[in-house]
Amino acid sequence: KYPVQQPDVFSGLRSHVATLHGMIEHGSAFGVTEQELRTADRHVSTWVYTADKNVAPFAKIGLLRDEGERFVKMPNGIQTPVIEPVPRSQLGIPDDAFVLCCVSRAIPDKGWAEMIASVERAREKSGRDIRLVLVGNGPVYEEYRRAGVPAFVHLVGFSENSAGHYAGADMGIMLTRFRSESFPLTIVDCLFAGKPYIATDVGDIPNMLTSPDGVAGEVIALDDWQVPIDAAAEAIARFAGEPEAYAAACAIVPKIAGRFRIESVASLYVDLFRQGLPTEAVGVEEPAAA
Repeated sequence: KYPVQQPDVFSGLRSHVATLHGMIEHGSAFGVTEQELRTADRHVSTWVYTADKNVAPFAKIGLLRDEGERFVKMPNGIQTPVIEPVPRSQLGIPDDAFVLCCVSRAIPDKGWAEMIASVERAREKSGRDIRLVLVGNGPVYEEYRRAGVPAFVHLVGFSENSAGHYAGADMGIMLTRFRSESFPLTIVDCLFAGKPYIATDVGDIPNMLTSPDGVAGEVIALDDWQVPIDAAAEAIARFAGEPEAYAAACAIVPKIAGRFRIESVASLYVDLFRQGLPTEAVGVEEPAAA
């Protein structure tokens, strides 16, 4: 939270860019008071947000005025990883299976149970051997590890090789209903691995997966914050059973993945810092005095 009772450390800054990543819109644990938000707003020259819902607290108290330059929507960016695909044989998955992978925290709202149910139904619909690889730790992982999962589900636990697991699969998937979801970087990892994604319509996920030429996968609308299992299963079965649909989704991936390269996003931030500083270059040291 903004330190309203602390000395003002921002008054000397001519350009103060603050980023919004969600969380403050939902839940008292992350909520901010109107006083805190107004105090912060007085000292910020530009707010950067990743999903439209991030600015809801500003709109609620009348701070989201028609000042386009003060609120700028930009993607998150990460370093392009070195892709080291995880071999299917390492997980006991046959080469001819259609493999979905989710890398996320293992909490209920990330939709692990819904993904298992959707894949089970898609297997029935398509007749294909569809597998689900779940990567991540948390209470749901521990529960599944103790209780067991269907044979088509492969539990990995925590892994630092997110992109490698996506590279070893055919598609990524995350049927999240996490209300504070804004811009899940796990999707970026999947796109960097060259694979399309199936996800729910939460936060900025639709924009992340969409280009003027189409969608790199499928975006599924939630039904009152619940995952529609039939719709998800239909999408999975279609990609598993229709090579043309899968190829079309794969073709979109390289058209959108470049948006999320750290170099591209850093350049956008530098441009923001340059605004209002016409006589000085950002990131350039002034020559030492003689």
